Amino acid sequence: MRFHSVPLQRIGTALAGGIPDTSVTEQGLQYYVDVENSGIISTNPADAPDSLFSQAVEPPRSILAVPQPTSGSEFLQRSGINVRVSLPIGAKFISGTLYHRPVGDREFHSEVLTVGEPLREPLAAIPATAVGSSGVEYWIDVKTSSRASTTFPALQANTLPATIRTTLQTIADPVRHSSRRYRIMTVPLDYGPRRRVDSRAAIRVRAFASARPASRDSSRRPWRRRRDRRR
Repeated sequence: MRFHSVPLQRIGTALAGGIPDTSVTEQGLQYYVDVENSGIISTNPADAPDSLFSQAVEPPRSILAVPQPTSGSEFLQRSGINVRVSLPIGAKFISGTLYHRPVGDREFHSEVLTVGEPLREPLAAIPATAVGSSGVEYWIDVKTSSRASTTFPALQANTLPATIRTTLQTIADPVRHSSRRYRIMTVPLDYGPRRRVDSRAAIRVRAFASARPASRDSSRRPWRRRRDRRR
């Protein structure tokens, strides 16, 4: 068994020493104290290091997931997203899984977490094919040396996953839809506070909004387009 040591400092009539946080792991802590005076060494416990003090350490209650943007501070559609997992100091990573799905899908897909350089933190990548226009939902399950499972988000991760909003490169729909009756819903467009909108895209949006009068009898035509004049 290997021990690390720190010097004792005098505080009033007592001596005190601090164990660094890097030595306080979820597996617990063992320690003893020795004091020397004029060549005479005294230890506590008396028969240390054969006998030691023990201190239990609480296992990690939470972890933090940090998705890495693919362009500046944004997550671009159809671009893979690396997700790093940060563990509390003293937690020892054993294994983990990243679960992800496009927003609106029912089933999650999984990626294995591996320890990557240079930060030596668990890492997994959401593939580009899963990063669509609707965004990405994800959650993470990690096993450490003293705990069977810790998740991100901490509560109901598989039913209330975290969400990544994606930035579209174009508003064109890549899928062709057959002629039929569709349910109409509004689609908010968030260009971001500093994003310059392509003038051709803006013209297409305005043309789409003004292509029909503000209202029309839905029983005569299967499609209706509405223009919102509010600012």
